[in-house]
Amino acid sequence: MTEHQWKRRYVNGDTVVVLINPNTRTDHMQIRAALGQWVPDGVNLRIHETRKDISTEELARSVTADADGVIACGGDGTVSEVAAALDGRKIPLGIIPAGSTNIISQELGIPSGISSAAALALGPFDIHEMDVGTCNDRYFLHMAGTGIDSRIFDNTDESLKRRIGWMAYVPAAMKAVWDGSKRYRITIDDEEHSVLSPLVLIANGSSIISSSFKIDNSIRSDDGELDVVIVTATKAHELAMVVAQAANPLAVFRDSPYVIQRKARTVRIESDKPQPIQLDGDVSTHTPAVFGVRPRAIGIAVPGSRSRKVNG
Repeated sequence: MTEHQWKRRYVNGDTVVVLINPNTRTDHMQIRAALGQWVPDGVNLRIHETRKDISTEELARSVTADADGVIACGGDGTVSEVAAALDGRKIPLGIIPAGSTNIISQELGIPSGISSAAALALGPFDIHEMDVGTCNDRYFLHMAGTGIDSRIFDNTDESLKRRIGWMAYVPAAMKAVWDGSKRYRITIDDEEHSVLSPLVLIANGSSIISSSFKIDNSIRSDDGELDVVIVTATKAHELAMVVAQAANPLAVFRDSPYVIQRKARTVRIESDKPQPIQLDGDVSTHTPAVFGVRPRAIGIAVPGSRSRKVNG
């Protein structure tokens, strides 16, 4: 493999490191069995489980120094932390979606079935060169936010999420909606906004909760920019109109009178009191926060014409 070339299949002598989050809805033994079924002859498969005594990013850095490829098994948070360890290293990242939402894999067309996803992750595959969002000293791949969404993630019962998936967010969402709007000072590149808002999103992907629920089809993960979405609805009926606009596939979300949407390379969010910020579904930091983007910093294994077709 040359310095500027991604591997698209693994060959005899290659090493593929797998990181499995054992606290997901999917039985990790099922994941191990699927990996064993599809690993190419002569490829060295090393499997590690994430731990509570070390961050997933730190663990990934420590075990992937000699890796020719890496596979992340878990939800969006697990995938993002593993990706952070691979930033700029030209090592392909495969994804086996095993979380409650798996938005990143959904948007990239990665199969939801464990066997199909394992077959793809072990190659052959195509590469999607993906932007990486940064927030303070942390990374995200798909979506960051403060307001309603961060309070939803902060208040969702983890054991319930493992049992029933994204439906576990509903009770927390009902509580978050009534928590009210917050005053933010937002600098988008050189443009400043002072707003009262229930929700501010910094997007590197277009979907929320499910790939079928898109806020804007123009949002891309490979254009070198972030999309800032500021909801300015402060009354119940205004917020209902925003939700209806987002849910309508024929409507354009940014055309709502209660939405400000901009593209940016850098964003700064400040608030009078620190507000939680979620990064790919995990509340990881608080305001004030500075966001940036690293264009096409990682390569994700995605389906292509040469990928194996199997049943999920």
